[in-house]
Amino acid sequence: EEGHACAVVGEALDPGAVEGVQVGPAPALAVEALQGLEGRGLRGAALDHHAVEGLGRRGVAVAVLVEGCGASGQADAHRGVDALESLHESTQQWDELLSVLRRKVELADSDAARRALLHKVARIQEERRDDRAGAVEAYEAILGSGFDAAGRWDDLANLLESQLTRDGADTAALHHRLGRVAMDHLDDTERAFEHFRAVLDQTGDHVATVAALEELGQRPELAARVATMLEPIYRSRMDMPKLIGALEARIAAEDDPRGRIDLLARLATLYEENLGDLARALDTHA
Repeated sequence: EEGHACAVVGEALDPGAVEGVQVGPAPALAVEALQGLEGRGLRGAALDHHAVEGLGRRGVAVAVLVEGCGASGQADAHRGVDALESLHESTQQWDELLSVLRRKVELADSDAARRALLHKVARIQEERRDDRAGAVEAYEAILGSGFDAAGRWDDLANLLESQLTRDGADTAALHHRLGRVAMDHLDDTERAFEHFRAVLDQTGDHVATVAALEELGQRPELAARVATMLEPIYRSRMDMPKLIGALEARIAAEDDPRGRIDLLARLATLYEENLGDLARALDTHA
């Protein structure tokens, strides 16, 4: 009965019939009226003109679809929710439309369908509601759920960057996320370094960003650059093994004799004063 009610209302409110429909009172009133029809199924409620007089077809549609479309996967439920999507979109009821789209995401039977719906959610959030955070959340739902994200990482990066200038934005967190996107998905090392540098400039030390830079430092061509960025952090943490590793990476990549001597002297001092290892200090000086 519930599925049939959804289909009945869906057919009554197909895209060709939406134009000119009178908007009824709040959906809650329609729900209350329908719930008052004791002993009669939703199908009867949807078709009883006396019971719904004054509510307007939109109010009845909302009531029936919200109350009666709980049977996920039913073909009739799909048809009803599709009709409600068309109605809200034509009347520019964006919040209601987003609720329907999220319901459709739950009902979707393929990754491609869910991906398309979430893309639509993101566009509405950004273009109709000026809610960039909501758009980012939708894109991240796509990207974080294992769907095919080809071509969308740039979109996510652009949305994240647009939030940097918003009042109250957590810019350190945003720069970190941008760095990870650039590093993991855009193959843009320079962009990743720029964002990670911005994080460290703001915070001095940021656990997740340090970990990301250490990943980059595993690449031989980037080891010295990463070591230069992380050396002061390791020193402030008194993390001697990592500080030694950073100095050694810089020494290995240093071509200028004076620069190399300076780095070796700092390493020797570290061995002598912080670790009490005079033998290694002398070897390093030599």
